Order: sequence, then C-alpha cells, then structure tokens
Amino acid sequence: MDMTTPQEYTEYRPHPLLASLIACYWSYRAPSRDRLAAQKPVIPDGCVDIIFDLNPASSLRCFVIGAMTKPIQNQKTNLLGVRFHTGMATSLFKMPMHHLTDLTVDASEFIGDSAHALSDQLAEIDAQQDRTALLDEVFLKRMTGVSVLERPLTQALRLIRHADGQCSVQQISDAVGWSRQHFTRRCLHGTGLSPKFLMRVMRLHKTITLHEKGNVHGWSHLSQEVGYFDQSHMIREFKRLTGLTPAEYLSPA
Repeated sequence: MDMTTPQEYTEYRPHPLLASLIACYWSYRAPSRDRLAAQKPVIPDGCVDIIFDLNPASSLRCFVIGAMTKPIQNQKTNLLGVRFHTGMATSLFKMPMHHLTDLTVDASEFIGDSAHALSDQLAEIDAQQDRTALLDEVFLKRMTGVSVLERPLTQALRLIRHADGQCSVQQISDAVGWSRQHFTRRCLHGTGLSPKFLMRVMRLHKTITLHEKGNVHGWSHLSQEVGYFDQSHMIREFKRLTGLTPAEYLSPA
C-alpha cells in the first residue's frame, strides 16, 4: 500500500532484527476529510500491510490489506501502518497470500483479539518514536522463530526487485531452477500476486522514482528508460495500475 502525499505521510525504520521482514512503519494524517477527496489513489506496491486506525470513532481499529492489483481511495484520516516486504507477510499469517489479494480483513483473524487493544494503546501514545518502539516490541515477539520464504522464491523476488521488473517470468524461473508454472504458483502463494503482475508493479514504481528524481527528459525518454514498448504502453500501464495517466499521477499534488 503506497501513500503518495509527502507532507502527510512519513515512514519509519523498524528494529534492525525486523528489517528483513518489515519494510517500514508508516503514518498518515489528513487535516480534514476535504483533503482526502483531493489526494491521489493508493496504488499497488506488491506489499501486505497491517494498519491501525487511530481515530477512536472507527469501528474497525486494526485491519490487514492484502497485496493490491488495483488502486483504492483512502477514506481514513489518522493511520499507522506496518508494511511487510514483498512475500514476507506469509511468515506471520501462515496462509496463502492470494487468499488476501485485494481484500481488507479484520486483523484479529490473524493476530488475535490483541490487535484492537494494540490499536487503542497506539492511539493513546503521542510521540511517534514511542509508537514505533511499541510496534518493535510487539513484532519482535511475534516474529521470533517464524518460517522464512523458501530460498528459490526469495532469490526470485530479489532478482525481480533488482531488475526493477525489467525481466521475464521465464528468465527468473530459469535462474532459480523452477518451471514457469511452478514459479507462478509459488509466487501467488507467497506474495498474493503473479510474477508477471509483480514485475509490472516494480516497473511502475521505478518509473515514478525516475520522474521524481528528474533523471529523464520527456515521456518518451522515460518510457524507454524503464523498458516499456513505447509511450502508449506506459500510459496504458499507468491507467491500469493507478487509474490515472502519467501526467495526472505524476503532477504535483
């Protein structure tokens, strides 16, 4: 789940012992509901998040958002999240991740009734560093002794990430010694997404990063730099994954 409003969205590093499993903790706070209507959509990023709604009036205080295949519009004003690295949430939830794809589910189904009590604790804490310290404490206990991804899938995900999605399913399956079909099944089980879709997501985020850094000049150059067939291909991918054209999505908020 990728929030895109820098002045309202902040990321925090987890404890070093959690760094291989948790990509970051993050917070999001909108000053008003009017601001929510103006924000850009939350777009797929290949990750699974546990999210705490710190608004005391919320009926669902802690929930899990599975890997996404389409953009969604956030409707909440005060959130704290735990984002797992791609494929790493299965270590905690111990279930096939494709069962959660594009779903929002009460977190108590996975981490017990303590999920909502933890949300209440977090809401009562004022300092963000104290909130992340509490999350560290909770997840260090929960992640002790959890199983890790099978080595070939870990290697495959690393290759996709390092290639920024500019690779083929066959190339990656050959590299890890799996058949294309077996790789697709294991990737769906571990991440909730097919490898082909995951590559599309990685390439989209590389495009966004290059544009933000100003390392390319013009849409045509940008599309070539990240491996799209042409500018039209890039525009189609943006519309499919963000609901917006590149110009709309990448324009300043």
